[in-house]
Amino acid sequence: MIDAKRAIDLLKGRTENLYEIVKEALEARELLEGAELRGEHDFSLPRAAEELVQSYKKAEASRTFGEVCAEYYEFKNLKSKSRQYQNDISRVLNGPKFRKGEQRATAVQLKRQGFLSHHGDTPIELITEKQIRAFMLRYYSSTPVNLNRCFETLQPVFNYALAEGWINRNPMRKFRKEDIVIDRVEILKIADFNRCAELLDTPKYRSIAVPVAIQMFAGLRWSEIAGNQDKPVMDWDKVVANPRGAKSIKPYINVTREHAKGTRGKRGTSARRVEIGDNLMDWINTVPKSERVGKILPEGFSQLIKDFRKEAGITGRKNILRHSYGTYHFHRFENKAKTMLNMGHTNDGTFEEHYYAYDPEGGAPELYWDLRPSKNRKSKIIDLEVAS
Repeated sequence: MIDAKRAIDLLKGRTENLYEIVKEALEARELLEGAELRGEHDFSLPRAAEELVQSYKKAEASRTFGEVCAEYYEFKNLKSKSRQYQNDISRVLNGPKFRKGEQRATAVQLKRQGFLSHHGDTPIELITEKQIRAFMLRYYSSTPVNLNRCFETLQPVFNYALAEGWINRNPMRKFRKEDIVIDRVEILKIADFNRCAELLDTPKYRSIAVPVAIQMFAGLRWSEIAGNQDKPVMDWDKVVANPRGAKSIKPYINVTREHAKGTRGKRGTSARRVEIGDNLMDWINTVPKSERVGKILPEGFSQLIKDFRKEAGITGRKNILRHSYGTYHFHRFENKAKTMLNMGHTNDGTFEEHYYAYDPEGGAPELYWDLRPSKNRKSKIIDLEVAS
């Protein structure tokens, strides 16, 4: 029994060094096997020592999800990827970025939307399919795009762990990407645009006529004009009506990185110059040059915009003016590269799904570019039954 007591002492008195732990456990197992203990027990001391050795070996090979994730994305050289790709990965792993001025409680809530806050310290072999599904459904089920982004971020990490032998099977093996159906975009008929032009020509909406006309006839995103929580309202100096330098330079809207589309807290990457057409110049010229200073939108413009959209019948259809521009511009000038540049698009597939497949009737594309303030209008706009 002296040997058995010594074995138990060895097990209890293990050091922090894993090599020493395993060495002591092996010695303890040998001593216990030689002690030839008697008595009834469900779990013999020799087997207990064996299990201890195995658990130590397993612990040595185990990795937390956070460790595997960091190793995988270092292997993939994440820093060399596009900023948008990095932001998408960070959004799933760490939650939305905390913005200055938000309360601490909000920051905690945002962090909880990151997978690492739930399972970063969990040994990766203990994470279950049920846990992953619960996380995805709670935080990413609003759209198929969000679900797919989460899927594409997490599954490669588990695949990597499986290849390295840290897990026996991938808990996401039954997961599949969601099918995303891109609906054909809705656009306005010429008669609808005529109604918009008539409204902008009235005293009530004159102060917002140019910004709305820029969206209608230059295709800018509304956030690039009116700003949002991260971007300022566009200034008049971005409307370059009289470019200096070569005479060949036409007037343009300067969509800078400060205003261009981008992820929250980050500057955009779709900076560009959008050529100002003749009809848009007519709208710009409704504002005297002496008044083209400061912000392009007046104070308290939000209510005016809401009223305008309601009267125009486009409430809740925030992108319809931009989508209409893309369609009419492409089918009038038949230059995909130019239309994509003006709109800040980089995805050919999305562009073709949205705008290329549309087949306008009659002279709609030509009539669209003759929508002007009443004093400049060259022809009467007719009510064409253009498919939307």
